[in-house]
Amino acid sequence: MTPLARSLLLLVAFLARAAPSQEAVEGSPSAEASCAGCHPGSVRAILSGAHAPTVESTALDGCATCHGPGEKHARTSRPADILGFSRLSAERTTGSCALCHASEIRAYHRWDESEVKEAGKRCTDCHRVHEPRGARLAERDLRRFLDPPSLAAAATSVGAETCASCHGRQAQRLGLSDHAKLAPGGEDARGCEVCHGPGSLHAEAKGVRRLITRPDGPRARGIATCRECHAGVDPVRFHWEKPPLLAAESCAVCHRVHVPREEGWKAGLWVEGAPGVSGGYVGDAACRRCHAPAFGDLGDTNHRPRPVDADDPPHRGCEGCHGPGAVHAASGGRKPLEGGRFPGDAACFACHREAQHFARWPGSDHARAGISCRDCHPVAQPSLPAKVQRASDRCATCHPDVAAQFRLPTHHPLPEGAIRCTDCHDPHQGSARTNDLALGRDGCVNCHREKSGPFVFHHEADRVEGCVVCHEPHGSVNRRLLTHPTTHTLCLQCHSDTPLFHDQTPGSFWRRCVDCHAEIHGSQFDRLYFR
Repeated sequence: MTPLARSLLLLVAFLARAAPSQEAVEGSPSAEASCAGCHPGSVRAILSGAHAPTVESTALDGCATCHGPGEKHARTSRPADILGFSRLSAERTTGSCALCHASEIRAYHRWDESEVKEAGKRCTDCHRVHEPRGARLAERDLRRFLDPPSLAAAATSVGAETCASCHGRQAQRLGLSDHAKLAPGGEDARGCEVCHGPGSLHAEAKGVRRLITRPDGPRARGIATCRECHAGVDPVRFHWEKPPLLAAESCAVCHRVHVPREEGWKAGLWVEGAPGVSGGYVGDAACRRCHAPAFGDLGDTNHRPRPVDADDPPHRGCEGCHGPGAVHAASGGRKPLEGGRFPGDAACFACHREAQHFARWPGSDHARAGISCRDCHPVAQPSLPAKVQRASDRCATCHPDVAAQFRLPTHHPLPEGAIRCTDCHDPHQGSARTNDLALGRDGCVNCHREKSGPFVFHHEADRVEGCVVCHEPHGSVNRRLLTHPTTHTLCLQCHSDTPLFHDQTPGSFWRRCVDCHAEIHGSQFDRLYFR
């Protein structure tokens, strides 16, 4: 037998007893029968509704859980002898409901600062305790999931006064704002519904948010709603077609409708409350209000917003690079940031000044060529290694000729990922040219240590021009990255004064130089590099 069926059988038994209310003693097993004897419809409704567990639970006092002890009321039948919610103030009603629903009242309704509290609304104005689960609730539940066009078609206008009965604070502030004509009693009889759409379904459902025809969220027709009245606003000048403003889904990102004229900047049109001006900094929260997508782009990067030291104002989040933003925010973005939209290298050095390789940056090839930090290092560079774009790929965007050399038959294993451009070239200092001896030799021996010696007899080319006199550093059509197709032609570039007995006619044994001079990089025993 289901709990509901068992409860109904108990109800029938209670009703069949003779005048139980006259004999009931508070706390006795027949106390509930006392309520059912005079209020059968209420008991029947609550047993088939959402509060049935309250009556059925053996750990609670049934009807007395909400209405208090009922012994005196059972004897006198006077309403004043029991707790009746219709006679309670909104504050006392909320206190009684909070015995079980404290979290919903505090977190979901945010009761302490809500407009519903200011309007004097009670929990029971919207919530029916003695109400069975019937067709009306089922229909309301179905309407919650209407798509926006169907919702707008089903709703009808109710007038600004109906809106103000629950949203008194907003209605009062609207009457003091530049949109005062839409407030209750204003010139425009359509009132609140000009922006929020017809509100009949929302009002019938006692404030169900999903039934607002046009919610004030940023994606709920946003700009289109405002342009119904402000069609003359230039869309380019005011951000949304060529967006310097990244979060331009709604005019309400910056403009507040329910703000009195005397509040805020420029007659209350811009952000509520003037931004903090201590030192000219406003903090990341003010930046996020307009540039929310930028924060998403920086979410998992090395430049993601993070807590900073309050005693170090030049490095406060976004403003650490872009400079103080108080004037920019107060002007609604019309006045530029002190550090500019695209900060220069000085902003990078402010945080990366401790890195040793930046000391020689001003004299480097890249600095002299006008390359900035951002040209190679994206601000939104992912912090996770798996997402980091290979540095060599970025080098190839400016050095396509070098990138092409790595596709030749013989090449250093850069495309395979075994090495990177930065293993040989330091982009932040000195010269990156391969004819520089420090790079043309020292860069090579970092990996090819067996060729570096020290030798008793060094190959002089190694001392003067480095490895690149014989080898192409990136890629070649010749084996071993040689600059010439054969060692014979390569050696003759420097050693044209071969001995007379070195016959150089085609097919001669003496054209195979390295067959004898095998230790070509250097020797410990022979000045001619014999074995």
